[in-house]
Amino acid sequence: NVTVSEQWALPTNKFPKMSNKMQQIMREVCEHHNVRINEMFSKSRESRIVHARREYVYRCRKELPNASFPRIGESLNQDHTTALYSYHLAVKEPWRMEPFKRQTKVRARYNFKLTERQITIKRMVEEGVSINEIAQKL
Repeated sequence: NVTVSEQWALPTNKFPKMSNKMQQIMREVCEHHNVRINEMFSKSRESRIVHARREYVYRCRKELPNASFPRIGESLNQDHTTALYSYHLAVKEPWRMEPFKRQTKVRARYNFKLTERQITIKRMVEEGVSINEIAQKL
């Protein structure tokens, strides 16, 4: 197991050049989402990694006035259109940045109506039913 601080001790040529503030945002996002830094640069579409990347793009754009989408995309070894899409999803649908169990609570804050299926899933999650059991029942 490599901690976040140990990950930054790896050779710098493994990671693209980033400003100090981008590195700080990357560390904070990785710690918050429990994602390894090298996973942020991977092509993985695993939801926990996607959520972390999306939060990173959003925070870079909001906290760094000179951060362009090409620069943010380059910092993740991705195209600028990928960074642009992630940012627009974060702005348009902010609940997508939250883990699954908290999504229904966050949606309620934004006054979205839940479908019957979503209400059922929400109730089951609140009752502590495992995701595998929910998937089998639905």
